[in-house]
Amino acid sequence: MSFWKKLLGQQSTSDEGQKRESVNPDKTQEAMTWVRSGHNLRANAAKEEAIRCFDKALEIDPECLLAWVEKGGCLAYLYRYEEALPCFVRALEIDPQDAEAWYGKAEAEDKLGRREAAVNSYRQFLALASSEDEWDEIAISDAQQRLQELE
Repeated sequence: MSFWKKLLGQQSTSDEGQKRESVNPDKTQEAMTWVRSGHNLRANAAKEEAIRCFDKALEIDPECLLAWVEKGGCLAYLYRYEEALPCFVRALEIDPQDAEAWYGKAEAEDKLGRREAAVNSYRQFLALASSEDEWDEIAISDAQQRLQELE
């Protein structure tokens, strides 16, 4: 599911994630304002500032799936895979069906040399992404290629 669909109220892909989001809509809305700011900063190469926005969102709402995924993505972009990995793990605790979190987790594990874990995460990503037509074909192709190389 794309960032913008998640941002526009469809943050989780599973029933479990959606139940958690509806606990406090005001808190979720305030957190998503910070996520939006962070996403815009991330897109403009201001990764450290973006991370601060995601941290602020997580202070407000520690269950904000998109903040965890976006923060992990920023950290991975900065080659801070040890810090990125727990972000993706936390996102998957919130919503185990989030393909983007599985992809981020797989990449972080791959870069950290955790071959078996990366293989499992790439498989999980591909199982979920293949049913979502929004997924970028490059990400799917990359995951398939890395999975082949790792196996």
